Amino acid sequence: MSKLKGLKEKRAGLVKEADDLLEKMATPEADVVKINERITAIDGEVRALDATILVAERREAEQARENADQQAAPATPVGGVHGAADTGGGEAGAQRRLKSAFRLTRATERLTSGLALDGAEGELHQEGRKQARESKIPEAGMGNLTLPDFAVFQRGANDEIERRDLQATVTGSFGNTVQTSVGELIEFLEPRLTVLGMGAQLLTGLQDNLLLPRSNAQAAAFWAGTENASASAMTNTSDDVSFAPKRITAYDKLSKQLAIQSRVSIENMLRRRINRAVMNTLEQGLITGTGSSGQPTGLLNVAGLNSVALGTNGAIPAWANIVQMETEVAIDNADLGKLGYLFTPGAAGLLKTVKRDVAGNGFIWEGPNQMATVNGYQAKATNFLPKNLTKGASSGICHAALFGNFEDFLIGQWGGIDLTIDNFSDQLDAKVRFIVHAWYNCLVQQPASFCKVTDILIS
Repeated sequence: MSKLKGLKEKRAGLVKEADDLLEKMATPEADVVKINERITAIDGEVRALDATILVAERREAEQARENADQQAAPATPVGGVHGAADTGGGEAGAQRRLKSAFRLTRATERLTSGLALDGAEGELHQEGRKQARESKIPEAGMGNLTLPDFAVFQRGANDEIERRDLQATVTGSFGNTVQTSVGELIEFLEPRLTVLGMGAQLLTGLQDNLLLPRSNAQAAAFWAGTENASASAMTNTSDDVSFAPKRITAYDKLSKQLAIQSRVSIENMLRRRINRAVMNTLEQGLITGTGSSGQPTGLLNVAGLNSVALGTNGAIPAWANIVQMETEVAIDNADLGKLGYLFTPGAAGLLKTVKRDVAGNGFIWEGPNQMATVNGYQAKATNFLPKNLTKGASSGICHAALFGNFEDFLIGQWGGIDLTIDNFSDQLDAKVRFIVHAWYNCLVQQPASFCKVTDILIS
């Protein structure tokens, strides 16, 4: 305990020293070059301490478990990848420390130099491989850096982005310096995916295929014809729905020099590029996936959804059309849960100018694109809904929209993120290739929970 406390106190002292140096750098008499060198040195010391603290925390957690077992008392679960939330030590605290110490640029530098991963990068890779095996993802063909889902997704209120790399970024004339934060590897999944913001459920750490039983008919009881009439069996039927992992893959090329530079700005740029590569493809698949060619069946293409037609050649939505979308869902007893609307930005902009009724009592869309309401329900705009559909003579100009209970929409994720950092394919150009693989799928539990429109005209 005392050793861990000493390590944390040393780390806190280094952070304070760096903060003091940053303040000193703003003074006219400051030796900016020397201060910058010291801050860079502190950064290295802090990263080394983070790895040491991680090991010490894990040992402390293991010792706590052993002590609890010896006392024959139920041990507080430390948890694996999906362990209980922990604001201090234990496995959850160690996970946060591990994420804090991880640097994609350092992993790239070691792998492109033919060195094995170690430190926080090695620990995360081993945990990622373990999770991939549990999710039945074949190791053959996997990349040289695999990251677990706790390094990919926000795990709770305490897992906020930390200010964790102390790096002075100096202008060409050494005129000013700023402190920069390093984000999560895939920065906060929820705000990036519109459907999750609408209330869809994210299932992480899945193993094998997922099979869910589903009731496909309403249970019914009967009135007794006489005082002593026998009870009748309830009529209730069910079926199963299932989904299996589908792979997202992409690659990007970066200058080798840029990829291995240990600078916070480069680290954040690499993470943002990986984030966009995965999240944009995932969001597109969740909404408009065709169900073929390796794609999931996106929400808009699920069989059995309710639908509302606006006109032979499409039309500008009227208040009655909006109400009809809600009515179609209500008729199927599905108007419960997290109900809301998705429109394209163009359709949202139009509805901000369309009155709800002839008396002029407000507009259909009330509020900004990501925090609006339509008839009291939440509403968001997304560019991943199509806006090039055809209806009658309106060719390639129709927009789509959705209304429903997004809690009935499941998003499954198997394993974490698999990266291949390829130093050879583009060696002649001095470039490093980042190849990304991730496994996701989606499922609508009850298609009747949604209603779609595919012939919206915005002019």
